[in-house]
Amino acid sequence: MSHSRLLLGKVKVLLLAAVTGFWGCSQQSSRRGSVAYHNLTAHYNALVQARERLSNARHALFLARKDDYSTLLPIFPLPDSTQAGTAREDLNAVIKKASLVGERHQNSKYLDDAYLVLGEARLLLGDLPNASETFRYINTNETGGNARPMALIRLMETFTHQQAYDAALRAAEAVRQLPLRKDESREYYLTRAFLHQQRGEYQAAATLLADGLRPLRRGPEKARYLFILGQLHELNGQPAAALRHYRQVKQNNPAYPLLFHSELNTLFNEPTANVEAAFARMLEDRKNADLKDQVYAGKAAFEERQGDYPAAAASLARAAALAGASPQRPGLYLKLANLYFQPLGHYELARAYYDSTLAVQPSLLQRNEMLMARKKSLDALVDNLVVFRTEDSLQRLAALNPAELDRLLSQTLQQKKQQATEQDRLRQEQEARAQNEQLLATAGTQPDQPGATGTWYFHNPALVQRGRQEFTDRWGNRRLEDNWRRTVKENQLTDLAQTPRADSLVDTAPAAALPQSPEAAELALLRQTVPLSTDALAASRKKQEEALFEMGRAYQLGLNEPQKAVAAFEQLLQKFPQTAHEAETLYLLVLLTEGRPTQAAFKQKLTERYPGSSFVRLMNRPRSGPLDTAAQSQAQEAYAAAYELYQRGDYASALPQVENTLRQYPGSEVEDKLSLLRVMLLGKTQPAEAYRNGLNDFIQQYPASSLLTLARQMLAASEKGR
Repeated sequence: MSHSRLLLGKVKVLLLAAVTGFWGCSQQSSRRGSVAYHNLTAHYNALVQARERLSNARHALFLARKDDYSTLLPIFPLPDSTQAGTAREDLNAVIKKASLVGERHQNSKYLDDAYLVLGEARLLLGDLPNASETFRYINTNETGGNARPMALIRLMETFTHQQAYDAALRAAEAVRQLPLRKDESREYYLTRAFLHQQRGEYQAAATLLADGLRPLRRGPEKARYLFILGQLHELNGQPAAALRHYRQVKQNNPAYPLLFHSELNTLFNEPTANVEAAFARMLEDRKNADLKDQVYAGKAAFEERQGDYPAAAASLARAAALAGASPQRPGLYLKLANLYFQPLGHYELARAYYDSTLAVQPSLLQRNEMLMARKKSLDALVDNLVVFRTEDSLQRLAALNPAELDRLLSQTLQQKKQQATEQDRLRQEQEARAQNEQLLATAGTQPDQPGATGTWYFHNPALVQRGRQEFTDRWGNRRLEDNWRRTVKENQLTDLAQTPRADSLVDTAPAAALPQSPEAAELALLRQTVPLSTDALAASRKKQEEALFEMGRAYQLGLNEPQKAVAAFEQLLQKFPQTAHEAETLYLLVLLTEGRPTQAAFKQKLTERYPGSSFVRLMNRPRSGPLDTAAQSQAQEAYAAAYELYQRGDYASALPQVENTLRQYPGSEVEDKLSLLRVMLLGKTQPAEAYRNGLNDFIQQYPASSLLTLARQMLAASEKGR
């Protein structure tokens, strides 16, 4: 039917061209004949064909999509040029056809419609910047057509994909002011629901999606929207509404994966369902042979909802193992990472699964600033945790007597060899199995060759490998040579009569050193990692001290775990009472224990041991707003007076004046200058250690100061002259 319509259109174009040819057909002309000619040509020669191919491309992309049912499905999946696949040819043809209208039919009334089709093709190709420009052009330069409402709706979708949510909301408000056709109203509700879904506003998204669903006919597209609506109701804590929409999916001819997940989610929200029995039936169903990973993912979601987090983690791990290279695997890794992070609090496994997510699908983490910041904090924590535990184990080994140490190291080497042997055996079995399967697969095509049936021993790699393993177990690794069974073999047969007797040999030269066996060499290399000397032990303890301090900072600043941060800092002070981080650790403990009885003890210790440190000053700083202009001016005058005293060499008078000014005007514009002047005065009045500690405090407390480079140079010079 569409073919006959196109043919009829072309006939009309030819007739009109014949009748109106003498009028001229310039695309800048406003004559009736010229405009009619360009309208007809633009419509049938370009726009109708472009729309038909655009519809084909949309359908192909819908069928080719890969939904990750372990997460909330997006109403409009993110366009990806690498996944356009078979639709790319159609979309490129759409762009070419739609561009013809702008190039050849400028006076046509279909110009805006052609630009709209062009923008939609670019959007489906994932060319978001150019799609956005096209939709904006229509909105600004519409020539009297009716493409502006749909252009604004598509612009709202494009902005949402670009995470420009404020701009998308402005486009949505502009659409609300326009009269909309039925199809435009449907697309407006669906697109605005997508905007609120991406912003995490699930209640608004569910309401708008329900409005957009009403005019849709039954079919796979509506089935997908119903499933998403069920997911939104689940997130809003409305299981009854979710159950209702999951059941409606089946009535809309869904593809089997969508039907499977709707039944799975129906099971979660059915209050009287026997969940364990239902899961067992799903795993046994042959239709679900390729969906077992998703069955386990659903089981994990149910267990997590019941608060059984260890069981949920086990089910998710099973799902990830079964997922292979499916699009579900990155989402499963991310769920495992989040679950191990909280509520399980197993940070090492959480970090490992965040790494796996980043390796498989970087966009899942890179587009989420919160998760990337969490991963960075986990990296800092786990790296230092590994250092702390490693050094602790090495120090325990160093405390053993030599015999016990050698026994443990030998045992460790033996375990490593056993593990390596087992891994090598498994690898060889896998290779042999693969070779055997390949031979068996080709046996039917080569019946005349010896052993083609796989019955001959040496044509069966599995049997050959088993025989090789049995030989090695009995005889060890033997070279293929004569006399291989002899315990002691001679390199060369000689005449025994000419060989001198052993008891007649006279030892006239010193005995040569025997070569070290591989086992002894490995043992010696392993022993070198143990801090047996005083210097090595001190270096090991220093590494452990730094790691423990950084662990506390990661718990406090990156992971918001105050209790674990307090435990780490208290362990640092107990294990390393002379730590160089004592002042900062005490200050951080003061902040972490606010409102607790232990805070007073930390305050007192910090004040007594480091009375002049910047941490004491920060601790005692009054909590007030920014200084007014008068106070700022007074602080600057006080700084100038103190600096003049410093230049005159009156250090004893300058130091208390600087410290009083710092206390009186906290947060002033010259606070960093006052603090560095105080450090310089300490260098003139106190031992060098106080000067270096003051410089370290300044570097930590004023990382954005313009004086930071100078402070670092001063510290380097002090360290060099120590």
